[in-house]
Amino acid sequence: MRDPSLLAVVFEEVWDLVPRRRNCLKARLEDRDEVLLISCAGPARTSETHTFNRTAGQVFSLCDGHRNLGEIVREMASRYPEAGKARITEDVIRVLRTMERKGILTFIPEAGSPAGR
Repeated sequence: MRDPSLLAVVFEEVWDLVPRRRNCLKARLEDRDEVLLISCAGPARTSETHTFNRTAGQVFSLCDGHRNLGEIVREMASRYPEAGKARITEDVIRVLRTMERKGILTFIPEAGSPAGR
């Protein structure tokens, strides 16, 4: 049974979406606590730099275009069991929404899901 938090209920609606990174994107570990993402935008391929904490970097590394949101949450929950699944779910949603707004990734329906048929 999934956690009853409001975001977990909302997340249920998009559980099968697959986050996919933009093609022109490089990640670099800046120091022990920060991940630097460098992306290209537009026809001139101008660079944009985004800095995230290490945990957000781990979420980003799981966005391989194959794992759906539910799989990413389960993986992060296995890495941080003390945080609890509801907290992990909320954090993953927040990180991915931020990355989507910044143009770092997009969401595609998982093959075989109702939205992906």
